[in-house]
Amino acid sequence: NLLAIPGVNSSKVVDYAINAIQNRADAFYILDVTGSTVDAVVQEVKGRGFDTNYAGVYYPPIRVRDDVNGVAVTLPASVPALGVYAFTDRVSQPWFAPAGLNRAGLSKDTIGFDVLSITDCLDADERDSLYENRINPIARFPDVPKGVIWGQKTLQLKASALDRINVRRLLIRAKKLVASAVKFLVFEPNNPATQTRFRQL
Repeated sequence: NLLAIPGVNSSKVVDYAINAIQNRADAFYILDVTGSTVDAVVQEVKGRGFDTNYAGVYYPPIRVRDDVNGVAVTLPASVPALGVYAFTDRVSQPWFAPAGLNRAGLSKDTIGFDVLSITDCLDADERDSLYENRINPIARFPDVPKGVIWGQKTLQLKASALDRINVRRLLIRAKKLVASAVKFLVFEPNNPATQTRFRQL
């Protein structure tokens, strides 16, 4: 129920992926954009004209240790976001926010690998600027030095419940549950007995 293409931010690929996910309406896309500063990422998101509740974006990238080659490497922000989504689904449900101190701290227990650092240490104003522009910050706090995902905005422009990732993922899950239940009721008469069977399913 998730799509990510870490490090690929070509407008053709990203736009194609957004259209495909919206047409399918059964998954969520964690995308990457270019930019190595808060201002650059904000301008990139504004300039690209994103407006969908089936996708979300995160900033900044993280640094991890490549144990095979013995060097530190930079990973796009979609990578820890994927880990947090998987952890959230494992310990709770898709309709819980993949953000905050309870489920979104970037620890080995949460995302499966150790984070060395975050590439851009955000202050409160920068976190606010990102969130106001529909970009989910990866932030550091004194009690979470490795970082935490501190937002769950979709890329939808209009303020509504669907500008939250957990709400979109709830509706994706509900749609799948309803679709699997109603396949047994196709071609049945629309009467109280069928409606009762539907509620029971």
